[in-house]
Amino acid sequence: TIDIKKATKIYSHIQETIKKYDCEIEFRVEFKGNRVVGKYIDAYKRRGIETNVRIEYGKVADKVSRRTTGKPLSTALIGYGKDNIDFKNVEWSKSKGDPCDKPLGQDWIGDETAYKKYNRNGNHIIGIFDADTESPMELLRLTYRELQNVKEPQVDYGCNVAILDYSKIRLGDTVYVIDNEFGSDVLHLSARVNELEISFTDETKNKIEF
Repeated sequence: TIDIKKATKIYSHIQETIKKYDCEIEFRVEFKGNRVVGKYIDAYKRRGIETNVRIEYGKVADKVSRRTTGKPLSTALIGYGKDNIDFKNVEWSKSKGDPCDKPLGQDWIGDETAYKKYNRNGNHIIGIFDADTESPMELLRLTYRELQNVKEPQVDYGCNVAILDYSKIRLGDTVYVIDNEFGSDVLHLSARVNELEISFTDETKNKIEF
């Protein structure tokens, strides 16, 4: 149950709610004839399905674009909650079922795999994360979740959907991107569809963003 105690822009409230429950939404309208009979917001833990669609950057470079976006890369995060609380007094241990080890007294949480790939002169690339919580345990959980979003470079790929069977792709679906030209490494990525533009009159105008 959610109480709205003051005038609030509804879309802003929806955005805050899906952050709180870590879910994804889809808008749906039901019609009867030409009359709208229902408006809904469906919530999912994760939209879309895993597909076997493969897109190779480099082979079709004239039809696939790439840009680095999103938040700065961090291999470790320091978390702050309300009134600058931290999680120094919370301990995590993989042997006890926690996602990673975090000793008492440490005010940051790191990812060892990301550290080995992206460290700065042998040091973690440390970022700051702020959360609206008064619980150190909850702060640690939220900081760890945010770390999963920033521990790798954030890259968007776009492509002309004319080279794909777009009828099999929907928003939220996961496809596979192979990038042979990202630095010195070959990247094999899973990527989610976050934007889809379909023209029913001119397929050359179809666009997809991952």
